[in-house]
Amino acid sequence: MFELVPITKASMVSDLMGRVNQFVLGPIMQLLFALAFIYFLYGVLVYFINPLDTEKRAEGRQHVMWGLIGLFIMFSVYGIIRLVLGTFGISY
Repeated sequence: MFELVPITKASMVSDLMGRVNQFVLGPIMQLLFALAFIYFLYGVLVYFINPLDTEKRAEGRQHVMWGLIGLFIMFSVYGIIRLVLGTFGISY
């Protein structure tokens, strides 16, 4: 009537890693993406609001640069996580 499905340690680890990715890493990654993007937009805003103040424009350029670096790092980390999860067959 009912079939018993054996639960292996590999399936338990895979399930655990999938849940950690879904409930921990996913929200953290989204938050960090949002923060880097907001920092980038703040830099753009500072740069364009102060067309005559060279110090403020330099500050805006710095914010834009670090925001882009942050976004690049986040995209790279996201890609590495997806690669590792896909390599081990863990659903994401």
